[in-house]
Parts: sequence; structure tokens; C-alpha cells
Amino acid sequence: DDHRRKKRQHVIKSKRRRRRRYDDDADCHSRKKRAKRRESGNDDDDDENENDNADRKGTNPLLPLHQEICRTLHRSFSSIVVASEKDGNDDLVPLLISVLSTLSSRGGSIDTSRLTQSDIRYAIESFLASLYPLGVSCAAGSCKWRWDLADQHNGGRVDDGKALLRMIEDLMNAAGATLDNIEKYEKQQQHEQERQEELQKQQLQQIEEKKKIDGVNTPYLSALADLLSLSSSSKKVSGGTPVFNLSLAGEISTLLKLILHEGELAIIDGIRDDTIRNRLHVLFRSLGCVEVEVEDEKDECNDEDTQGCWGYGLPEEIIDGDQHFDEEMSQEPNIKPSQVADRIRLVLSACESRAVAVEKARRMKGPAMPPPSYQLGLGAADDDDEEEIGPIMPGSGREIRALSADHIEAMAERTALELAVAAGKKPRSALENTIGGGKNMREEWMITPGEYNYLDGVQGKTVGRTFKNEKGHNREGRSNRQKKQKEKEKSKEQGAGRGSRFNWNRENDLDAGRRVDKNYLAMVLGGAKDGLQDKFHGNITKGFM
Repeated sequence: DDHRRKKRQHVIKSKRRRRRRYDDDADCHSRKKRAKRRESGNDDDDDENENDNADRKGTNPLLPLHQEICRTLHRSFSSIVVASEKDGNDDLVPLLISVLSTLSSRGGSIDTSRLTQSDIRYAIESFLASLYPLGVSCAAGSCKWRWDLADQHNGGRVDDGKALLRMIEDLMNAAGATLDNIEKYEKQQQHEQERQEELQKQQLQQIEEKKKIDGVNTPYLSALADLLSLSSSSKKVSGGTPVFNLSLAGEISTLLKLILHEGELAIIDGIRDDTIRNRLHVLFRSLGCVEVEVEDEKDECNDEDTQGCWGYGLPEEIIDGDQHFDEEMSQEPNIKPSQVADRIRLVLSACESRAVAVEKARRMKGPAMPPPSYQLGLGAADDDDEEEIGPIMPGSGREIRALSADHIEAMAERTALELAVAAGKKPRSALENTIGGGKNMREEWMITPGEYNYLDGVQGKTVGRTFKNEKGHNREGRSNRQKKQKEKEKSKEQGAGRGSRFNWNRENDLDAGRRVDKNYLAMVLGGAKDGLQDKFHGNITKGFM
């Protein structure tokens, strides 16, 4: 809602700015006319200027006619828009706007016979027929419609044309066909067209590169084709396509990536196959790579003597800090390093494309062949029976084909059961007579239902019971429980009654706050003193010498 409100405010402000700009242009035009009139002394344009000013102020006598035109057009346009929304014709509203713009121009006409869709043609003709009171007419015997209001200049018809143009502008703005939207749409169309052109250019470049790769019209690509066709050159798949060595293509790609991406040398002197080594020399020289002799103590070529190895690299590569590639070492002295890199990239793409094409061509159809380990016994040695005597040797064919003893026993039991059932025996009795003897079966009492019949017991006379169900309550246990409860309550009451008397205990109350009567304490201590003197007294007598 906020977005719509802001958008509506923006549209209203833009309309006001355009109207203000239009009024300013009209004022400037009227001032220029008055200046010319003062210079020439001609007063013929006073009425026209007054009419323009009155139109802007809202006091023009022709304004009711403008309002009538606007109401009629707006009513017809709204009805057509509502009908198009119901029918789902999204192209009708822009078509109506273009029709109004064409008719409002001087000398413009519309031929509805060119419209192929009948429903849109009927809607346009109905809309134009509703504008008969405003001067829209159709030529007799044709489908050309024109608006005479735009061609008449007397009686204020020019002002009517201005009002019509303003009304059409408002209708276009209401439909979203503003100048900003038109500019955005044109820019989007321009960007889309540029993007399509760029895509077409890229596709053309890819097609040209593919033609170059497939046509093998360069020395280095022809050298690559000769190198890849070394292995199995006589074999061909369906369609006459030669079988290329895919592993060799991978090795070539590795060497080229080593030169291009890592900036190292590709040393090929250690290859044992003379043909492949010579073809690689031809390929690297045709690419423009320079050949350098590299001396290394580790003897990269695995030669017994200490001779140097020859490797290929880019022309701008530097070895050992000071040694540069000389132009005489390259087959093309004036070639640039960037050109060599482009050639290497092209050869890499050719290797990948050839590998993909060969993989697609080598797809096998039909049933798959047996594995190499499978051997079909058709010889005389396979008919010998010596292998059947004695234990099965590991890895022999009899070990694979032989069945286990349990499996054979189960198959025999199943066959015997099927034969017994076919002879008319019951399945369980037949199963007992099999080889296993039904050792895993349940016993008879577990599977045979009981012979008791509930209905037989119901048929006799019902006899009432001669005993009385009474619950035997444990009265003795209840009385003992009540006695214990009463004794417990009585002991609690007695303990509560003796709480007021003081019962002194030496162990508990002597050190508990020293709550002892002084008289009682003196009596105890005094008795202890006398008792001690009686028990422990000395025999010493005092005498005078």
C-alpha cells in the first residue's frame, strides 16, 4: 500500500510538473507574440491570447465542449477496458491508445480491416462508433475511420484538438504509458538486443573455432591428429571414425598444461617409443615452443652417461636465472609468447573434444560381453571325470556349480511332500514321512484342539448353588491393630504429662547449660568429699619430738 501511494504521488507530481512546464511555454509564446504585435502594430492576435488565458484560468466558453469530449471518451474507454479485462485481452488497451493518438493527429486515419482478430476488431469499431457525436466517421464502403475534429480550424476547433491531446496524454499516463516507462522499455529493449548480438558473436566464434579444430587446417593440429592416430590406426568404428589413443591424448594434455600453467619444461627424451617421440618433437616445434638442453646432476633422462636432456617451453621462460631462450632455438623466431600460449590452448581443447567424440562413438549397443575370467568348457579336458573323484579343489568349476548338502536335503523333502500331497495324503502326515521326519514340527497336543464341547454342558438342567458367599473379615487382626493404636496414643499422653517434672541425668544434663540446683550440687559434692576421706585416709600421726 505504501509503495502504491508513493507511486501515485510520484505520478501526480510528474503530471503537475508537465502541466506547469506547458503553461510556462504557453506564457512565453504569448509574450513573444505581444512583443511582435507591439513592433508591427498588429492587434489581430488579442482574441487568441485572451482565449488561451481564459482556457488556463477555467473561464473559456469552449470548456464545456472539452468536458463533453473528455466525458464521452472516458466513458467509452472505461467500458472497453473493463470488457478487455473480463475477456483477458491485454493487447486491447495499448491498441486503443495508439488508435486515439493516430486519430488525433492531423490527417490521420485507421483501417480496421487490417485487424486479424475478430473480437479486437469488433471492440475497436464499437469504440469508434460511440464517438460519432464527436466527429468520428467512417468512409462509405470501407473500414477507414477518421476524426474530422483534428482537421477543422474554425470555431475553436484547434482548442478542441488541444483538449483531445491532453485527454489522450492523461489516458496514457493512467494506463502506465508514461515517458519514463517508455524510456525504460526502450533501454531494456536496447540492452536485450545488444545481449543477443553478443551471444550471436560468441556462437559464431565457437563455430569458427570448432571448424578449425575439426578441419585440422593448421600444422600443429595436423601434427596432433597424426600423433593421436598412432595407436590402433587400422581400427575404425561405425561411420569410419578412427580409434584414437585416449591415454596418449591425456599424456599430451598433461605435458601442455605443464608448459602453459606451471611454466616448466616438457622433457620427452625419456620416451622409449621412437615414433611417438619424433611426433612429439614435430608437435612442439609446430606450436612454436623453444627447445633447450637441460643439464642436471640427477640425470632426469636415466642415461648412464652425463649427457643433457632436451625440453620444450615457452619463449619467455628463464632457466638458471641468466640463461634465456634464444630466438634461433625456435622454429619461428618472430613468434610471440602469447601466440604460443593460444596455440597450446587450442591443442588442449582439440584433445578434449576428440576424446569426447571418440567416447561417444565407442558406445556399445546390445548385450554386454562376459568378463575375461569366464571360460566356457568346450575342450576335451573339460570332459574328464578325474576332477569329480575326491575332495573339491579350491578354485575349480565344480566348487562353483556344486550345491550344499542342506540345500539338496531341503529340495528332496520338498519334492517328497509334493508327491505325497499329490497322492492324496494329508500335508502333515505326509511331512512326517519325509526324510527329516518332521523333527522341527510341534507335538500333537500343541496343534490338536480340545474335545470339550461347551454346548453339551449347557444342555443339562441348571442347579442352584447350595453355599452362601460371605466375606470372612479378619476381625482378630483388626482388634490387634486397634490395641496397638490405643497403646501408642496412651504412651504419647503419658509422655506429655511428665514433661513438667525435672528428671536430672548426669550424662545428659550435667553439661547442658549447667542447669543444676546449687543446694543439690553442694549436697552431692559434700557427700563425695566425706566419702573420700573415709576411704582414703593416711596413718600418719603428728607427734612432738
